[in-house]
Amino acid sequence: MLRHKAMIQAARLAFGFVGIFDQDEAERITEGPKVIDADTGEIRRFDVIAACNEVEAAETLEALQEVWKRQGALAVDAQDKAGHAALKQAVLDRKAKLQKDAVTDVDAKEEVQA
Repeated sequence: MLRHKAMIQAARLAFGFVGIFDQDEAERITEGPKVIDADTGEIRRFDVIAACNEVEAAETLEALQEVWKRQGALAVDAQDKAGHAALKQAVLDRKAKLQKDAVTDVDAKEEVQA
């Protein structure tokens, strides 16, 4: 088994292949990083999809801030840098949309009053 993995690694380096993985490597990649809590022995993983869904469900900037604090802390605790970066981008995108919608609402109210 070790020889097989060494051959795959050699082929990757020699020919510049990207995206060729063993089954067990692919499973580890899709699982994402995991951290074992020293106190409880519990395995913690950060669920990026659930976090991004929660970001999209935030209706106000205050709710978005709460989601960012909670989910960001979970990503940091799980030591998931890629998940944290994806969450941060989703929060920034949602924040821009909420701010744009707020400006549009103010403009609409001004037109009605005029």
